[in-house]
Amino acid sequence: MIVHHFTPPKKIAFAVGVSVLLALLSPVCTFADDDFPQALPEDLGLRLPTNGNVIPGNGRRVVIPNDVIGINTANDNANNAVGNIHIEVGDHFVVMLPSGKLISVKKSRTTITDREFKSATKKQLLDQYRQSAFAKFKTKSTNHYVYVYNCSRGFVDGTSRILETMYPVLFNWCKNYGLEPKDPQFPMVVLIFATEEEFQKYRPMPSGVVAYYNTVTNHVVMYEQRKIATSAPEIAFKQSVSTIAHEGVHQVLHNIDVQDRLAQWPVWISEGMAEFFAPTELKGRARWKGVGLTNDLRLYELANFYRAIGDAKLTRGQLLRQTIESQTLNSLGYAMAWSTVDYLVKRRRRAFTAYLQDVSELKPLESSTPGALFTKHFGTDYVKAERKIGKHVATLPYKDPVENQVHYLAKKWKGPNKEIKVSTSRVRIAQFLRGLNANEFRVGIFPNRTAAAQAGERWLRE
Repeated sequence: MIVHHFTPPKKIAFAVGVSVLLALLSPVCTFADDDFPQALPEDLGLRLPTNGNVIPGNGRRVVIPNDVIGINTANDNANNAVGNIHIEVGDHFVVMLPSGKLISVKKSRTTITDREFKSATKKQLLDQYRQSAFAKFKTKSTNHYVYVYNCSRGFVDGTSRILETMYPVLFNWCKNYGLEPKDPQFPMVVLIFATEEEFQKYRPMPSGVVAYYNTVTNHVVMYEQRKIATSAPEIAFKQSVSTIAHEGVHQVLHNIDVQDRLAQWPVWISEGMAEFFAPTELKGRARWKGVGLTNDLRLYELANFYRAIGDAKLTRGQLLRQTIESQTLNSLGYAMAWSTVDYLVKRRRRAFTAYLQDVSELKPLESSTPGALFTKHFGTDYVKAERKIGKHVATLPYKDPVENQVHYLAKKWKGPNKEIKVSTSRVRIAQFLRGLNANEFRVGIFPNRTAAAQAGERWLRE
């Protein structure tokens, strides 16, 4: 999820686009504990005064001394840097550095200048990383991205394929909705760690978080390895590539001048848009499959919820209202946010276009009353709206993501006694067969749960 905290505490923690999703298990290289890069405190939030009007930067530029910038993972201090003033709050500037990173600095430490602001090139960014705590990592650049990684080459290649394929479609989609996107000012950076240990060393995150977009540093950060891949490898892979697309959406929207880096979009639209663009598929290799196709994983969860309660009306619109007004979303909230965006795009395009244009105009540190923009464009009848959303998603083409993943059928026998086990988990199959000789069991692989179960029933009848 993306959560912005723009209330007035002394430290304002900015954007972390977080996906509680999964990554692949594959061979990796590791480093000693001391070699794990760590995020700097200033990468985790911006310190601003508790009061003071927010004044736009209006194209002003400042010179920032090297000691203010410091030596960090994206070192901007070849010379005293020229930065763009993003906003002014009290006695502080929030300044955009040539790398795209935001920093908060006292006005007294800066000097207004007419020197030109120059965004870092891909080569300059890569050079900075090679001279930083990431010196032992490999690097790669593509048309719009810079990758810094110690994961497998296959994983970074798959990530870059997904992101570069998705970028032009997302850009043109925004243009078609009147949002006036612009080409990114900076190369977009993706940091990929091989393991969860390295990922957590860089920045401690809640359990289950495997990827996020940080609007302070402008980085997507993720890791490749995930324990669930040993128990459900196919669904783990599908979820991992969806994570890449999801966080990529957050990063692109913040870099093409659609979503201001410090604007607080309602969480439901920020996460719902990312889920709307996230569907991927596996046909020989992972790829992004296009905007607006059914998100099977989210629909699976939503369908199970409604099946359990009997009918959408039984929530009395509360599921939709809670999703629209919430500052955080659980997994069911993600599913509801995706289905709401899917419905509005396909059934209420004119109103949704107007809504997007409104939300894209939110300024730095500006937020709206929870639900206010939604009710302005779509009305206040949450009961009616939720029922329409439920009817809409019931018409979508759908493949059960559990039923239709690879299943294993294990057969074992001791004399006349036969047993079978059907599972997506190779670990559970191995546990089921533990202690047996090779002539006492057999394992088959089937394209779905039904095929595996039917084969098992036939064997038991033999």
